[in-house]
Amino acid sequence: MKVLAFLIIGIMIAGAALFSVQNAAAVSLQFLSWRSIEFPLGFLLTLGFVVGLLLAVFGVLAWRLTEINGDNDEVSFADHATLGNDETEDWG
Repeated sequence: MKVLAFLIIGIMIAGAALFSVQNAAAVSLQFLSWRSIEFPLGFLLTLGFVVGLLLAVFGVLAWRLTEINGDNDEVSFADHATLGNDETEDWG
């Protein structure tokens, strides 16, 4: 399974490298009134990939830490009965 993941990531990196070599023109990013300086397209593509990869890694780490620490505020219906709260509510 890990070999397949590495193969897919390798193909994505090779595709990004090929794309950036074929489109070597300088581009600038624009958001609302903000405009960046011109960077090569390959640099911006690599920067976006690295930022996305870091966000994914930190997201997985945060998710695993909440599982380890037990910081889950959700209590399922089955847990409600095991906690000794057997009171019934009137719905009508």
